[in-house]
Amino acid sequence: MEKKKICICSDSIQTVSGLGKTSLRLAKGFYENGYDVCYFVITGRDSDNNCYNAYTEDYHTCIKYLKIYNCQISVEANYTKFDDYIELEKPDIVLSLLDPWNLDQIYLSKARDTFYWIAYCLFETPEYPEYGLTPSYLIQSIRKSLFDPLRNADICIPVSKMGEKILKHYKTKFIDNIYLGIDIDNACKDESLTKEKVFGKNISNDSYIFMTVGKNFERKKIDKIIESFALFKNIVKKNNPEEYNKYKLYIHSNWNELSTGSDLISIGESYGIMDDIIFPSCFLENKQMSEEDLYKRYKVSDAYICLSAGEGFGYGCLEALMHNKPVIYLDYGTPREFCSEYGYPVKVESYYFARSINMRWAIASVKDAASVMNEIIHDDAKINSFTYVKNNFDWDDIILPKLFKVIEKCKLIEKPSYGIRRVM
Repeated sequence: MEKKKICICSDSIQTVSGLGKTSLRLAKGFYENGYDVCYFVITGRDSDNNCYNAYTEDYHTCIKYLKIYNCQISVEANYTKFDDYIELEKPDIVLSLLDPWNLDQIYLSKARDTFYWIAYCLFETPEYPEYGLTPSYLIQSIRKSLFDPLRNADICIPVSKMGEKILKHYKTKFIDNIYLGIDIDNACKDESLTKEKVFGKNISNDSYIFMTVGKNFERKKIDKIIESFALFKNIVKKNNPEEYNKYKLYIHSNWNELSTGSDLISIGESYGIMDDIIFPSCFLENKQMSEEDLYKRYKVSDAYICLSAGEGFGYGCLEALMHNKPVIYLDYGTPREFCSEYGYPVKVESYYFARSINMRWAIASVKDAASVMNEIIHDDAKINSFTYVKNNFDWDDIILPKLFKVIEKCKLIEKPSYGIRRVM
């Protein structure tokens, strides 16, 4: 099959973030397989080709040659440029990886009948409403449909089994889910690493380290992880006081960033456990830790914990499994689909509604989470979740070939000879 021109529509790639990096990895995969790729920034900061230094060397060639266009849906000066750039590039396929309320430009494009639209769909909770209070410059009504755009897509690919049920309920055209992938060859394999080498001499090699990764957003609920850890420490103090100082919590997050989360330092201090919480120093210098160094921390940590109120995928959980670490996860959202065999579920205690939209965020039971943490420290069984991840989530061997097969079956639109916009 002749390789076609594909346009990736997603988040900013100017700095490394979960959604942006995932979308860039898709662009890289298509680029390396002969597709003509361009990238439209729909959400987040302006991006350009100079951002390659934020990524590992294997991304540099792709980024340097990638055609990047900034047409953010929430930027008044940029949102109208979407159609201009579509007309310039004339893509055969538009592949979006965005929340459903950020699809208006694709859905309402004047050139919509000239490209095949694949909506790669992330859903963070098991239920979504038909409407949300999510206006945009294109749809200024306060309340708009979240699923009219997806019903207009040529095909939807849910990231999760949970997403399949949502798309079926709202009568969209969809196929079986295709999870996001991971580069399995990048896993840290250095068996000589120790906790002291990675975290410094203040952390002894006989420490037991719980690890979590995530930006300090409200949804990530890092505050609940700290609460759970504090309660767990109380259990240890009661039952095995001589081991109280053994247990540490590594939080890979910028604790000083003004995101939507809480004040993590203040919470830790209020529980009197700051001596046992580790934060990375790189953020003090406004730097990001390299993937290689982050993976070293997965390698020497003992368990991973994620109590996010909702997750469309959950890369931290998958990265931990890639390093053969057991995962403590909230029994809600996508992680429960792939963590169950090698993980420990935590019960949901309550729910609350998200801002502007009828989605229910889940609150973990910190009592149950502390109990699970206490259980996991006594489980000496070694796990081989690396093989499971390799056989199910590897980008090059598993995930990208599935996406290529979808594209091969696309009934692409024949371009009119007189320009991209058809006469209506």
